Order: sequence, then C-alpha cells, then structure tokens
Amino acid sequence: MEIFAHRSLESLRVARRKPEGGYCVVSSHIILSAWAAYRQKIIELLDLRVWFACLELLSRRCGAQRGRRPRYRPTEICVLVGNCTERRVRESLRRLERAGLVRWNESALWVARKANDCACLNGASWPIPVRPVPVPRRTVRYLTGLHRPVMIATTVGHLLRGLFLRNGVCVSGGRCKASWIAEVFGVDVRNVKAARRELTRTGWLVAVTSSQMAMNRWGPAFVLSLEWCSERKPVPSHSPPRRAPNTPQLPPLVNKKLLIGSGTQKPDPRGPAGACVGNGSFRAPTFRRIVFSDLEQPARTACLFADAVRLGNVQNTPSDWLLVFAAAAHANSNGVRNPAGLFVWLVRERRWSHINQRDEDRARAALRTMEENRTTSVERWKPVHRKNGSAPAAAHGATPEAARQILAGTGAATYPILAAVSAALRLRGSPQTP
Repeated sequence: MEIFAHRSLESLRVARRKPEGGYCVVSSHIILSAWAAYRQKIIELLDLRVWFACLELLSRRCGAQRGRRPRYRPTEICVLVGNCTERRVRESLRRLERAGLVRWNESALWVARKANDCACLNGASWPIPVRPVPVPRRTVRYLTGLHRPVMIATTVGHLLRGLFLRNGVCVSGGRCKASWIAEVFGVDVRNVKAARRELTRTGWLVAVTSSQMAMNRWGPAFVLSLEWCSERKPVPSHSPPRRAPNTPQLPPLVNKKLLIGSGTQKPDPRGPAGACVGNGSFRAPTFRRIVFSDLEQPARTACLFADAVRLGNVQNTPSDWLLVFAAAAHANSNGVRNPAGLFVWLVRERRWSHINQRDEDRARAALRTMEENRTTSVERWKPVHRKNGSAPAAAHGATPEAARQILAGTGAATYPILAAVSAALRLRGSPQTP
C-alpha cells in the first residue's frame, strides 16, 4: 500500500500535518475485524457505532492528570451515538465484550487496537497489510452518527487507503477504487459511488486530478481533509423584531351585490339513474362487466344472453333462454361474495347441473314478465284510428259480413247504440235498405 506516485502535488504537501483536534491510532486489521463481526452478525450496526464511540472516549481521557481515575458512563456514549437509550448501549457493550473488541466497566475501558487483540477473527485474511491507521477524532465522531452501512464502509475504506503515519505526522492521500470497497466490505458498487459523491460534497474527501489510465487501474486520487469538521457551529444572529398582535377579523366582502330572487338557485335537471356512456344512453351489460342489477332485471339479463350467444357459449333456442335466466336466478340467490362471477362460471362452463327447480320457476316467471312488458309496450304505442264514435271494429269494414253483423245486432250487447239502428232496419223489412 503506497501513497500517491505524484508526491509533488501541492495538496499532498498541505495534508502532511497533525489533524486539528488530534487523532486515535488503530490497527487496520482491527477495523476490518470489527466490520467482519458485523457482516457475520456477531454484532449489530449499533454495536459497531458504539465501538467507534469507545475510541472517542479513550481519546478524550488520554490527557488526564496522573493519579486521576477516569469514569466511563453509558450516557456519554448515548450522546455520541444519538437517539439511543442507556439500556441499548449496555446491551451493545455486552455484545462487543463477547466478540473480544471491548472490555468495559465504569472505572476502566479497553478497546482492541492491535491485530492479535481480537480473538474472534484471528484466522481471517485481509487484503491489506497490518499497519497503524491515524483516524482523526472528528471522523470518529462522524462514524458514530452514521446509520447507513454503505456510508461507514466507504468512509473506512478511504481511511485505510488514504491515511498513513510517517514519523509521527499524519499523511493524507491515496487512490481507492469503488470496486475494491465493494469487494472487501461486501456492499454494492453503485451505493459506494453515491456515498463517495456525498463525502466529496461535504468536503471530507477532496478529489485530485489524475490521468484516466491511472484512474482505471488504481482508482481516482483523493486527499482527506484534515481540517474537516461535521459539527455545525451556531451562526450568531440578532433576534427579529416582535410582530404586531394578530387579531382575528372577518374577511372583506368580495361581491357586495346581494342575490335577489331564485333564478340562479334552480337545481339542474337530473338524468336517468345508472351508469351512462358519454352520449347519455345506458351502457348495455356484457360478460366483461356485470353488475348486480343485471341479474335482477329481465331486460338486462336478456342483453347478457345476447352477449353469450355472440361469444358462442349458448344458442338462441328457448331451452337456452330458460337455462341462462335460471343461472341468473341461481347466482342471484346463492352468490354471497361474487354473484356475477358465479353466473359467468355457470354459463361459460355450462354447469346446468347446479340449477334446481326453484331457479327454473323464477326463470319462467322472469321470461313471462319480460314478454308481457314487451306486449304492453307494443300495444301502448300502436296508433288507434277511431271513427264514428264508439262503433265496433266490424262497422269500419266495407265487407258484406261486417254489414250482416251490424244488422243482426251481434254487437248490441257490447255497443248499445247499435240496438236502435238494427231494430229500425228490421221494421222496414229489408236488411239491405240503408
């Protein structure tokens, strides 16, 4: 693992100094061991963040006076991690102790920093050599607050490939490919690239211009900002002036002209009930769209029969008329959740064996009602030509038979007005005399 080949870059010379706020030195294999414990579900993501918080606690107490015993409280870790209770922090510390990464009590705290300290993953092989990694404390606090594993993996991957300790001085700069981070940490390449863009936007990662050939082989060049700080400082600002008291008032009138009369208050004319198409006519029922009223009204059931004939399910015969109407009656009385689906299944599969005598009686009654309604509607609209008042229909004809009926007085019982006429004609002795 080497630093840039371009050591003459001004950005690399600027990055050769101690990070502001100090740093904590951790072995590269310990960092990868903690991540491997998370990947193998020995610890959880919260436990990994608590492990970084323990590193920060040790860095805070490294300058304590001699003879003064520090105290380690879970509440301090809760503040670093954020949105976490003390009970969950204690559970995370117990899991870290079982993994061999931490030993904790209120008077002492030990964190694994060397390669042979973590006993749970001693046999693992890592793609980088064992070396100390100087992690800035601000970056450690940033890692404790991350909730996305890919962000932690991308940040740690750039720390392993871009931070070195040379003669007590932190050296920043290196190359790192997104595919290498995805392979080592087991995350998606596209998510790694998105996380790298976010780190570049925040200023933690500074991209350095390099050739395309070097980028394809070793990855893009970068420098980690040793002065970066994720903690936002409050911006001093003066208090705004106090607003005037808001007194509730009525809104002003928009139209002050009052409405007189009821000309604009007439309701719109209502159309016929039911589903209509765009031109206002009723939509004919089909097998693709059946509602409950199609099985109750004989006229709409007849439309379903016509559609079944068109589809080839039944034939236009009196027996099939009775069967389809009986299927509608059966679905109407026995269909609990989906009567329309039951009717379609009976007609398409020709399951006439499910129809009983009661269904056939209802079907005959529905057919009879439909026939009566059709006859009544035809007679209602048939034009009636009335001549000579209440004369019978035989009087309107010009045939001899019609005349004989008038003279014989056959229609006298129905039409009493003809009784006097027939009697007067018989007195004359000749029925043909007008």
